[in-house]
Amino acid sequence: MSQQLQIWERLPDEEIVVKANELITSQLNWTTREYRVFIAHVSQLNRDDKDFDEVSIRLQELCEISDTNTESLYSEMDQIADRLTDKKINVGKGIEGRQTGGYVNVYSSCTYDASTGEITGEFTEKMRPLLLQLKEHFTMYYRRHALAMRSTYAMRFYEILKRYEYQGRFQLSVEELRTIFGLEDKYSRFGDLKRNVIDRAQEELDEKGDVTFEYQVLREGRSPVAIDFSIENVHDEEIEDPPDLDLESPSESQEQEDDRLQKFDTLPEKIQQDIKQKALRKAKHNNPDGGKMLIESQMWMYAIKIAREKGHMD
Repeated sequence: MSQQLQIWERLPDEEIVVKANELITSQLNWTTREYRVFIAHVSQLNRDDKDFDEVSIRLQELCEISDTNTESLYSEMDQIADRLTDKKINVGKGIEGRQTGGYVNVYSSCTYDASTGEITGEFTEKMRPLLLQLKEHFTMYYRRHALAMRSTYAMRFYEILKRYEYQGRFQLSVEELRTIFGLEDKYSRFGDLKRNVIDRAQEELDEKGDVTFEYQVLREGRSPVAIDFSIENVHDEEIEDPPDLDLESPSESQEQEDDRLQKFDTLPEKIQQDIKQKALRKAKHNNPDGGKMLIESQMWMYAIKIAREKGHMD
């Protein structure tokens, strides 16, 4: 039995979401509220069933899990239910899909009952191999982590990270990233895509997820062609403050500090970049109002600490 299946058996069904990998990386472009309802409905499935029954989620429960304003969500629920009935996904166009380009209707019905505060849905038959009786090639995660995200981009990145968590890293071409998120006609400049999608998702995952990522843009000449993502467990990889962050009375001599910086410079470039990205985020997080010199100084202290903890330096 796989490790995922063993975990699955120990958890209450409503606490976890299980999807076929093909669905995780399929093409879709939904609003945050639509995708939250979809995730919540998937978590209500009895995954041993051969066919779908109706699934329901109370809006009060959904709002509590996702820390969402109840009144604003209630006012939109009829429209959300109506839109979900018409929603499709392009499984074939995902990076693990059949490359047929065919769309699949997700819901056969979706309704909101204002008297009970429940939104009820039933999935189409085409969704059955993507959600029921999954024994291999599936991804599972705690629903509360995904539902806590503020954007669909972060929720979908979270799912993709869980898909590749055991490998520790993955790579997407820029074209694949646009396809998965349905952004072929949006953010045509890579800088806008990076700022509004990748960096925004990273910030949310750092704050609310149990996994996050670092990334490196791969280029051909000056043109970005792919992104290499490394996956990090937020809790296991949490960095504690080094004991020598008092800049006015450092515990190390300048000679020792220079020696460690020289050793750091001898590390492979990819390792240096990964460590410096993580250290810089930690320094900025701890010093939101800090000046450039303070943040850079602490970034190097964190970088040396990380390199030593990971065994790259003595």
